[in-house]
Order: sequence, then C-alpha cells, then structure tokens
Amino acid sequence: MKNIIFIDASHVSAASSYEACLSMGVNALFIINPDSYKGDTLVGIPHENLIYADTTNYHNILLEISTREINNIIAVFSLTDRAMRSSILVGSHLQVCTLDLALLFLLQKEIVSNLIPEFTPKTLPFTLANLNKVFLCNMVEKYGKVVIKPSETSASIGSFFIKSKQDVDNLVDYITNTFSEKLTKGTWLAQQYIDGEFFSVEGYVCNRHVTFLGITYRKRLGNTLTAAYFPGESKLSESIIEKSQNAIRELVKRSGYKNGYFHSEFISDSEKPFLIDANFGRIAGGAISQLIADAYSISLSKVMEHVLSLSLFGKSCSEFIFPIKYRNQCLGITYGVDESCIFEKVSLPQNLRSRHITLCNAGDQLYSTGIDGAGWVGILAGNEVDVSLEIKEIKIININGSVFNPVW
Repeated sequence: MKNIIFIDASHVSAASSYEACLSMGVNALFIINPDSYKGDTLVGIPHENLIYADTTNYHNILLEISTREINNIIAVFSLTDRAMRSSILVGSHLQVCTLDLALLFLLQKEIVSNLIPEFTPKTLPFTLANLNKVFLCNMVEKYGKVVIKPSETSASIGSFFIKSKQDVDNLVDYITNTFSEKLTKGTWLAQQYIDGEFFSVEGYVCNRHVTFLGITYRKRLGNTLTAAYFPGESKLSESIIEKSQNAIRELVKRSGYKNGYFHSEFISDSEKPFLIDANFGRIAGGAISQLIADAYSISLSKVMEHVLSLSLFGKSCSEFIFPIKYRNQCLGITYGVDESCIFEKVSLPQNLRSRHITLCNAGDQLYSTGIDGAGWVGILAGNEVDVSLEIKEIKIININGSVFNPVW
C-alpha cells in the first residue's frame, strides 16, 4: 500500500487525517515526538501507524524511514509549524510530493513582514549574537510595549513583552535561561505591540486563487488563546475583514504560494488589521479545524481529505467540500486551571453533545492558564449553544481529589 508520512500531528485532526488517507486509498504513518502527544490526541490511530522519534531534525526522520525500511512513500506532510520545514526537506530528499516550497520562506515571520510591510506591525529580527539594544530601546520608547517572540512558532509559544531599558538589558539572559536551546539559538523578533481584537482568517489557495472559508474570532486569557468563535464575521466590521483578506491576497501574490491552506492571525485596532502570523501551509489547529467542519455540516475527515489532496497533489473539489449555504455558529474552548496542580482526570457530563479531547496525562504538572501560549488541559468544540452549556459541567480533578472548574 502507498504511504503518506506525517511529521508530527495536530491534536484535534490527527485521527481524521488517518481516516482521510484511508478514504484516499493510502496508508498514513505518523512520525511524532514522544513528548508532544498526551491524553486523547492520538486515539483512533492504530498503534502500528505511530512511530515515536525526535522530529526536531529532519536527518533523524530520514534515519527512521531508512532504518524501518518504509517504502512506497508518495508524500510527506505536516500540520504543525514546528515540523513543516522538516517535512518539506524530507519530502524533497525522497523526491516525493510535499508542501509548497514557498513555505520554506513563509514560515519565517520576518520574511512575511518584509513581503507585505504595509499589513504587518513594525518588526525587527535578531539573534542573541547580534542583538542591537539601541534599536530595541528605540522601539520600546516609541511603542511603550514590544512583543518578543521566536520566528517560527505558533500559538504565542515563546512570546513575552518588554517595556523598559532594563528589560532590554536583561533580554539575552532571560531568553537563555527560559527557553530551549533550539529556540535560543534561532531567530527572534521584536514586534510593535498592537492593542486590539484578535482574529484569524481561514481559507485555502488553489493554483494561486484564494478562497476564504470564514473568520475565527479569538479570545485570550492573559497570554493564552482560549476561545474560538467560527464563523466570527459578525464580531468585526466589513472594512476590517476586507483589509485582512487583501493582506492575504497580496501575500499570495508576492510570495508565489500556489496550493495549500492558511490560518492567518491578525490583531486589529479600530481602523486597521495587522497580520502577526501568516500560518500558511496548514489548516488551523486547536479546535478550529473541527469548528470549520461543524459549521459547514461536514465531517472533519472529509475536510482533511481536501487539505491533503490540495496541499500535496494540487487537487481541489471545493464546490463539493464547502458548499455555499448557511453556516452553523460554533465555539471551541481550550481550557485550563486557575492554579498549579498535578492532573488526575477530567470529569465530563453525561450525554455530551460537543466533542472533547483531553490534552494531559494523569500525573502531569499543570500551571495556571494565561501565563504563556500553553497551559491547556482540554478542548471542547461544537455548536456554540452546546459548548457554552457543557463547559460549565466539566470538572478537572487533581491527584488530591480537589475539583477545579475550567478556566478560559
């Protein structure tokens, strides 16, 4: 049987990706980092289709493929930003189908900023070896607050703020002592802080033609993304939506991106949306891929079949996948706890109508939600009315038997 190799997996759509491959008449093999997947995220994928390995380096992935003598590979794919570059390099090495090569550049936020500067916040790339403190201090003085984040991460992972000259002076030590060696040695960005509404534009590109599926309106708790409303157009002005869509069209035009999905994140003040993360090459992660499927009343596996066919083989059957009709109002909540504890289990209400995924294992250390881009315990997604009611009935239990309400 022919194989599609997945490098890492999305927490919500992993099993649906496996089902999509079966529907396409191919086998899905997942090469995944053993430390990144807990709880229910891989339920539905046969054990023999899971290969646990270090996916941070594409040479390790090639070694696994060679050692295990995996043959009949027709494509290499990834749904995560952290593994997308490796999947392209592995696919190119094996001379099989893979993601759009333009992503090798578009994965770097500073390149996106250079391509469409009129749509992005002021951005200064740096490494710890070439940090220009004078430029950074000037940014802090001009904007009051500056966002510091890695060039190639998503979901606010690694992001924090600086507000003073002292913060600038301590920046190298803070990054070195706080983050992984891989992040520390990579490219970082200092970006103008924008105070406004957070949303993402969902859609795909087929032969350089852009199709928009809708707006996801996002909410945060502190620095953690927690709630996603799809479709969310009603929460934004027509002008903001039109300007954000124009930004994506221009990025496609200037980058040469030809085929694949996007989940492009914006922050908008009252007049202008600023693109802060293009997220080209993949459908949205977290709950949003499920929300898109539920809103259009189709299965997530069918959506993933379209994602794979378009992204890898340039084939699109959009007129059948996303018919123009009424969309159901959906809500996804990624929730956590309000204080640190050791996780034991999640108690769910009987006759649950929404879809739930637990993201933790018993014994995991939980931290207060809102500190950074993580801190998640589970995901609840579905019809907005159902989710709004059922989130109130979910309970998080720690190893001492204490009960917590979800925080989001």
